[in-house]
Amino acid sequence: MLTRLIRHAVVAVLIAAGSAPTSAAVAAALLREFAYVVNVGSNTVSVINTETDTVIAAIPVGDTPTAAAVTPDGHHGYVTNAGSDTVSVINSIRATIPVGDFPNDVAITPDGHHAYVTNAGSDTVSVIDIATNTVTGTIPVGDSPGDVAITPDGTRAYVLNLGSSTLTVIDTATETVTDTIPIDFSFFPQQVAITPDGGQAYVGSNTADTMLVIDLATNTITDDIPIGNSLDGIAISPDGSRAYVVSVVQEGESTPGVVSVIDIATKTVIGTIPAGDSSQDVAITPDGGHIYVADFGSDTVTVIDTATNTVTRTIPVGDRPISVAIGHL
Repeated sequence: MLTRLIRHAVVAVLIAAGSAPTSAAVAAALLREFAYVVNVGSNTVSVINTETDTVIAAIPVGDTPTAAAVTPDGHHGYVTNAGSDTVSVINSIRATIPVGDFPNDVAITPDGHHAYVTNAGSDTVSVIDIATNTVTGTIPVGDSPGDVAITPDGTRAYVLNLGSSTLTVIDTATETVTDTIPIDFSFFPQQVAITPDGGQAYVGSNTADTMLVIDLATNTITDDIPIGNSLDGIAISPDGSRAYVVSVVQEGESTPGVVSVIDIATKTVIGTIPAGDSSQDVAITPDGGHIYVADFGSDTVTVIDTATNTVTRTIPVGDRPISVAIGHL
C-alpha cells in the first residue's frame, strides 16, 4: 500500500526524454507489441517485447516517473514525471512538456488527439494536444487528483481526487467539469478503470478491501465487490468479461502480490494468482491473452496467461517498477 502511495502521494507505450533504441533489431521490433514499465527508483522505462518477454531497452525519463500511456497508433508515448513537473514523449517525436505540479497519471483519448494529465500538487488536469505536444487546456478538479480514465467513446474523462475522495467527470469536448461523484472518505479511492462498453467504472482503494462499481449512465455507485486485500491496480479484459485486480497480502515483513480475477457479470472473485513482491499495477494485452504486473518490491514484471491464470514468466526490470502500459504497433 505504501509503495502505491509514492505514485499517488507524490501527491496504466513509447516513452522517453532521452535516447531511444536505435538498432535494426529494435526498429523491427517496434512493429510488434510492447509492455512499457515505469521504474520510479531508476527514472527509466523498461521496454519489454511481449513476443519474447525480454527487455529490449531501458529508456531514461524525467525525475520520479509515475505512469505511462501510449497513443492508439503506437507512434507516441507519454510518461508523467512527478519530480520534474513534466511529461516525457518519445518515438517519432521526442519532447519534454511542462505541465502542472506533481503530475501523477496520464490517459489518452481513443482518437489519439489528446492526453489528460492529473496534477496532484495543483489540483488540475493538463490537456496536451498530441499534434503539437503543447498544453492547450488546464481544468480545475478536486483535491490531489490521481488516476484518470477516459470512456471508450472519448466523450468523458473520470478523475479520482485523493484528497477530497471524489470522482470528477470531465466533458472532453468542452473541457469542463460536468459532475462530481462523492465517495466515502474512509474508502480512500486510488484506482479507476472503465469497462470496454463504457457502462461502468471500477474504483479501487488502498485502505478498503473492496472495489466499487459506478454506473456511468447515472454516475452513481451501484455495487461493492469484496476483494480481501487493499487494491493497487485494475485492468479490464478487452471483451469486458473479467477484471484483474492487483493487491498486496501483508505477511510479516514480506508483502507478496496477488492478482484477483473478477467475473464482471456476477461481480465475484473467481480466482487468485500469485505475483511478485509489493505488486503495484497491471496491464492487459490487446488480445486479452496475457497480463503484465509491475512488482515494485522485487524489481520484476510478472507475466500471467489469462487462459490458465498461471504465471508464465518473471522478467527483471529497473528499480522499483510502479506502473505498466501496453503499446501496439
